Amino acid sequence: MDNLSNCQTNPRPPKSGFFKGLMRDTGFVRQVMLWLFLIFFFVQGAVRAQNSTIISPTTPFLIDPANPPACPQNNLQVVAVEFRYKGGGVILPGDLDGTPLGTPIEGEIWATFDVSGNGYNLHVQYDLYINDVLQGGTQAKCIVYEDQLGNTINIENGDQLRVSDFTWNYGDKIEIKNIYQTWKTGKADSDDKSCPPTAGNAQCDFKGPGFIVKTPLVANFDYSTSCENFDVSFTDKSTGGEVGSYTWSWNFGDGSTSNLQNPTHTYAAAGSYEVTLTVDDPVSSPKTITKTVIVNTCSISLEKNGTYSDFNNDGIQNSGDKITYVFTIENTGTVSISGISLIDPKVSVSGGPIASLAPGVVDNSTFTATYVLTQADIDAGTFTNTATVSGTALGTTVSAIDDDIQSLTQTPALTLDKQIKSGSPYDAVGDIITYDYVITNSGNVTLAGPFSVSDDKIAGIAPVNGPLAPGASVTAT
Repeated sequence: MDNLSNCQTNPRPPKSGFFKGLMRDTGFVRQVMLWLFLIFFFVQGAVRAQNSTIISPTTPFLIDPANPPACPQNNLQVVAVEFRYKGGGVILPGDLDGTPLGTPIEGEIWATFDVSGNGYNLHVQYDLYINDVLQGGTQAKCIVYEDQLGNTINIENGDQLRVSDFTWNYGDKIEIKNIYQTWKTGKADSDDKSCPPTAGNAQCDFKGPGFIVKTPLVANFDYSTSCENFDVSFTDKSTGGEVGSYTWSWNFGDGSTSNLQNPTHTYAAAGSYEVTLTVDDPVSSPKTITKTVIVNTCSISLEKNGTYSDFNNDGIQNSGDKITYVFTIENTGTVSISGISLIDPKVSVSGGPIASLAPGVVDNSTFTATYVLTQADIDAGTFTNTATVSGTALGTTVSAIDDDIQSLTQTPALTLDKQIKSGSPYDAVGDIITYDYVITNSGNVTLAGPFSVSDDKIAGIAPVNGPLAPGASVTAT
């Protein structure tokens, strides 16, 4: 064969087999299909993320939480609730670190839905609890989900909808309970902006326990002290994060620690301690809070002082003289004492009660009393009475007693007045003169007797029995 017969009039390059090989590479095809699916899903999600809700207040239906509707077709359910920034931005762990407790943060409540049917225009009502306290009555809203053109659309599985504007005080626990919702079914009417007018639809859902609204993890605690000892009971008040998955680390400020949620710690002495709680969960960074804990002493003191007054200004302590009392009360503890009263069984106390007495404060003017001495007091030579002051601190009664002792000076004295009783004139031998001896208690103390009289001219004067009170007289003859 010559060279010409081997020539081709339409020469073609040899086949490379690239596309044929590509089609045989099924792994590559799967990758392409997966990327196309992910791009479609992302685009669709991004589009739905730009949808919006119209939220209108409405009247709640009468729902008995103890006997709620059966809701046999509950194919549209809320499965999670969280607090977000204004505009729907998710709050990331650490975003609000350092925010003081109680700081108001403007934001929104968003709900995630699990949907297995066609539902739209959602009537939802619930009870709102902040830190376990019910906030007013049941709240109800009509929620209409719209696309970017303002058309009403169905709520689909996994959709996240804004359901309420909300101001969250940093660290508060937010709960929604007794959640009832009902909706319209079928393909959404693009112009329908109304919600079901009654609760009669079988398409409904009720969740009595409801949800704790997801918020960022915030460490917090309370504590209580006792007047009876140096025990302090700590209560974890942390909120947010992964509730139910917390771990705790306590430092009590005296070298002691604990990993319990709600520990009780006994301090060696009263005083001020810096207590730190660190809380962690699986999704957040650890959060720490430090508080100054005052370990209290609860005590009150009483000083009772009596001042003697010579009522008749005779310079002698007699019955009828008075003792005036001043009661000095001091809060010697570290917490306020309330409802302070004073009793003194032997006197009538005026004044009081003291509503509250702060630590270190002294009161010496609220309570007063006056006592009138009796002859029995003078005869005893002393007068003692005891007062008791009491009040309440941290739910415990605290009290103190004090007495006042008055030493009374006894001045026993007698006077004798010898008198001729009868028979004058005495002008003859043999006349008999009869005498009366008048014995008078001229002192300030009762004399027991008997009282004897001796006369250098007369013998056998019969004694007179006592007792003889001050100022009283008896006669011997």
